[in-house]
Amino acid sequence: MAIVLALSTPAVAGRADDVQTSEYHRLAQELSTLAGRQAWTGVERTYRAMVALGVPMTAADHRRAADAARSRGDITALRERLAASVRLEENRDAIETLWSIDAGMGRARLEGAVELRVVEGVWLPEAVAAVDFAAEQLAREGVFEGYLPPGTYRFGELTVVIVAGEELQRVHPAPRSR
Repeated sequence: MAIVLALSTPAVAGRADDVQTSEYHRLAQELSTLAGRQAWTGVERTYRAMVALGVPMTAADHRRAADAARSRGDITALRERLAASVRLEENRDAIETLWSIDAGMGRARLEGAVELRVVEGVWLPEAVAAVDFAAEQLAREGVFEGYLPPGTYRFGELTVVIVAGEELQRVHPAPRSR
């Protein structure tokens, strides 16, 4: 009996792979349709389901998911997804966007569930979305690690300066004294 089970295992594994591949194709079609409608929340949900399958994705899948990340201001996810797409297929727009993030944004790690406000900075829609995303992460999780547009920010009682192309190490406001 053990021999029969051992010999049938590859066939079962093959069917599981077929099911995953079929589900990937269904989700890829859904991702494409949602991206065409600019339904970014749906694109994000579908992309995460695709990643969970563990099936290799196409460069176009990663680029569509990058657009979803851009729409909500998650520059870190935008960069990661574009980099994944470029590893699979060279794309001039993706490469230029990666360069623009690396040269035009700063990285920061902010810790503490305190307010993040812009004191001075650029007010392009993508920059505003990135700051809003960081502020939401801080409010929800008490930590933000990612990209922010260059500028001067109030983080609790601290003044934080984000410089394009540079990484700001961990910033954690001291607890207020009584």
